[in-house]
Amino acid sequence: MFVVFKCVCGEWQYQDDQFKTRKCSKCARTIKLVKRRVLGKARTGQEARVIMLHLKMKELGLKL
Repeated sequence: MFVVFKCVCGEWQYQDDQFKTRKCSKCARTIKLVKRRVLGKARTGQEARVIMLHLKMKELGLKL
């Protein structure tokens, strides 16, 4: 199961939920998944990517 979340710097991320931390590719902070709000869940990485894309578009006020 993959989770979609946002780093404190604003960068969208997704990660397999079996891992506890992730390093942000933009600000290089170590993110603890337990402390981040989960904005979406998916079974595969591809589904997580699509969810992340939809959330980004919604944030920008664009329609897909």
